[in-house]
Amino acid sequence: MVDETRSWGIDVPLAIADAGYGDAAAFRLGLQDRGLNDVVGISTTLSARPGEAMPVTEPYSRNGRPPERERS
Repeated sequence: MVDETRSWGIDVPLAIADAGYGDAAAFRLGLQDRGLNDVVGISTTLSARPGEAMPVTEPYSRNGRPPERERS
């Protein structure tokens, strides 16, 4: 829709979206590729980490259920 609107000669200075779109990395990267400023909602389960962050698994102490690897 942004590309079509721009093809009509209408400037799109800002994109606003709800979490349905804000949770989709491909959508956010598409806005970035087009040089658009954006305000997007995200769900409470979405997490953000620096690009160089590596997932880790906590050591298992043999008490209770083994820990699962964190997911981003």
